[in-house]
Amino acid sequence: RWSAEMISGNKALELTAIIDNSPALIGKDPGAILGIGETGIKINTAEDVLQSTHADVVIHSTITSIQAVTEQIIPCLEFGMNVISTSEELIYPWQSYPDSSNEIDTAAKANNVSVIATGVNPGFTTDLLPLVLCSASERIDDIIISRVVDFSEYPHFQPPYMGFGMSRPEFEEKVHGSVWGLGRNPLPGREQNIQLIAESLGWELSDISIQYDPVVSKSRRPTKWGFEIEPGQVAGVTQIGRGFVDSVERIIIESTAICHPDQDEDDMRAGNHIQIKGNPSHDLWLDGGTVERGGYVSSARQVNLIPFIVQARSGLLTMRDLPAIPPPFSS
Repeated sequence: RWSAEMISGNKALELTAIIDNSPALIGKDPGAILGIGETGIKINTAEDVLQSTHADVVIHSTITSIQAVTEQIIPCLEFGMNVISTSEELIYPWQSYPDSSNEIDTAAKANNVSVIATGVNPGFTTDLLPLVLCSASERIDDIIISRVVDFSEYPHFQPPYMGFGMSRPEFEEKVHGSVWGLGRNPLPGREQNIQLIAESLGWELSDISIQYDPVVSKSRRPTKWGFEIEPGQVAGVTQIGRGFVDSVERIIIESTAICHPDQDEDDMRAGNHIQIKGNPSHDLWLDGGTVERGGYVSSARQVNLIPFIVQARSGLLTMRDLPAIPPPFSS
């Protein structure tokens, strides 16, 4: 919805259609739902929109799985529309999903359009921004990235998604025991994130490891989800992704989703911390919107790429292929 609001409020852009498969929304004016007044367009299915509407760019914000994403965006490409997605696995899918990557790339080139994925994590704080910092070093030895987000401010969040409120044994059984038996990986795209950084620096990865550890609370923590997290229950989950070059750890990305992080108890605070070890080294703390309003930042990233993707070369692109600066209309 944020992307639609941003586009509607931007005189340089025109909102031509909104796609949604919910029967309750089909045929409705999105303005009433978004609170932006009548737009003159109606929410419709993808099939109806593609058959009746022309657009230069599709803002795609649905799912993570690249297999499912491929099925959704290929028709857009065949109708001559560029696609900017927030699919985490689409950030750099070439190594993990070569077949889907080639299918998307081929369809995009055949129709002279482009596809790219962006977002806040990955898409900005854990790949693009670290790579920009790397450009100010003569030599890069290690990259260490830490991201902590306080999910207590997300009122519509689904607590089981991260294991919040579970006991540690329950977390281990339901999460580790069945490959995220809670439904899906709660912090997707990390493997592709690491691959993008390594490939951009010319590093050949010998291995990637991803692990998940619970953050068990020692205190009672209030939530907006109808319950309190008691001492001994899971208050967060930390994902640690490691990229190895010649069996040596060179990339570490640690991402924590937590309810009310406490510096003394949890030894962490909300924010992004990027460390580039090399000559020279760089150390950056980033607070504010990327932590407090991640979804909004992801939408801003999508909208700000619109003028760049319509001018880009055709095919499946990555964040390093387009300018990192904002377009003139964002000011």
